[in-house]
Amino acid sequence: MKVLRNKLGFVVLGAFALGFVALLFTLTPTRTPDLSQYPSLSDATLEGRTIVDFGENSDGTVTYTYLEKPVPETLAEREVPELRTENSYTVLEKVVDETGKEEYTLTSTFFAQPAFAQDVDGSWRYLEYATTTQEAFRNRSQTLFERIAESLVRTAYADSVSPFSGAGDGDVYNQDIQDTGGFGVPSCDWGTVRSASDGVSVDSTGLGFSVFTQAQYEYTPFNSGTCEYTIVRGFVPFNTSSIPDGATISAASLSVYIYLKVDSDNDGLDYITVSTSTQATHTTLDLADYDAFGSEVIDSGERKDITAITISAYTVFNLNANGTTAIKKSGQASSCSATTGITCLAMREGHDVANSPHDANTFVENTGVYMYSSERTGTSEDPYLTVTYTVPAAAVSSGLSLPSGGININSGGLQIF
Repeated sequence: MKVLRNKLGFVVLGAFALGFVALLFTLTPTRTPDLSQYPSLSDATLEGRTIVDFGENSDGTVTYTYLEKPVPETLAEREVPELRTENSYTVLEKVVDETGKEEYTLTSTFFAQPAFAQDVDGSWRYLEYATTTQEAFRNRSQTLFERIAESLVRTAYADSVSPFSGAGDGDVYNQDIQDTGGFGVPSCDWGTVRSASDGVSVDSTGLGFSVFTQAQYEYTPFNSGTCEYTIVRGFVPFNTSSIPDGATISAASLSVYIYLKVDSDNDGLDYITVSTSTQATHTTLDLADYDAFGSEVIDSGERKDITAITISAYTVFNLNANGTTAIKKSGQASSCSATTGITCLAMREGHDVANSPHDANTFVENTGVYMYSSERTGTSEDPYLTVTYTVPAAAVSSGLSLPSGGININSGGLQIF
C-alpha cells in the first residue's frame, strides 16, 4: 500500500451508508477487483465525515480512516478507562489478597487495528475505515473552510492516531488450475498448492477474509477438461503491547464473526483451527506470507467443525498453554513484526492441516468459512482477541482509578470501600 499524507480531514459524503457496503464472495475465491461495490464519496449520504489518514491500494481503491461518534465513558461494565488504548479496552475481573500481596486480574479485548482515537482533552472518538475508488476520493469537493479544518483536525489527533498503514488481517490463497484444451484427462497437484512458499493472490484491505479449501473437476470425453485445487489461509495479528511485561496470562481466546460457510465435504476434516503466524509484518499481507504459519495454539477439541458453526455470529477459539505463551506482552519480540508486543495468529482449514485433499474426481468439493475483517464498519463484527492476566497492584500506575465496584488503586496500594 502506498501511503499518502497530503490531504487529511473533513469530507462531505452523499448516497450510501458505509454499512451498505459488503464483500460479495463466490464459492471459488476471487481477487478480481469489483470497483462498483465501493460507493462514490460524492454520492454518500453521511455528511461531516472527518478523514484523519488514507492510503491508495493497488486495485484502484483508496482505504481511509475517519473519526466517528464519541466513545462512551465506559465500553463495558467495570472497564478501567485509564487502561484504554487505540486498539483495546480493559475491565477489572477481581482483586486477590490471599498471601498479603495484593494482585488484581484484568481482561483486555484487542482489535486487529486501531478502533479508538484520543483527543488532547482526553476524550475518545471511534475510528472507522472505509474504501472508495481513487477517482472519487481525488475528485471530492472541498471548501477552503474544510481544507483548514482538515489541518486542524490532523493536528489535534496527531498524538493518538497512528499513521495509516492498514492492518495485517486478511487472507492469502494459492491455486492450481489445469486445462487439457480438449486432449486427455486433466491432472492437478494438491501437494504443489499446499507446499508452495508463495500464494497467487492476497487481500488485507477487504471487508472480509476466508479460510477455505476446494477441489473442482470438469471433464467430458473427447472434449475439454479442467481441474482445480484451492487453499486459502487467514491471518489475524493483534497489538497486545499494553499487557505489562510482568503480567501472568491465565486465559485467552480468539473471536471471529462468520457470515458464510460452505461444507460440501463433511468428512471429519472439515474444521477450522488457529496457529501462530510468521507473516512479514503485522500491518499488511504479501504473497510470500502464504506459508507463514506455525504450530497450533488450540487443543484438538477446540477445532471448530464447520457443520456445527453458526453463521451471522461469533465463533470463539479458546487458546491452550501454547496459545497464551504466544501472546506478546510489552517489550517482547514478535514473530510477525519488528515492533514488539505484536501477537501473531493464523487460521487454516482441516484438509489443509491434515494434508488430505478433497476428491478431485467429483464436480466440486469445498469446505470453509468467510469472516469479517477489521475493515468492517464498527467493532461489533470485527475479529478480536481477549486476554485475561494478573499483575501485582504495585505494577499499576499511581492514581489509577477504578470507580466501578468502589476500588481505587493509588500509588500501588489498594483501597476497597
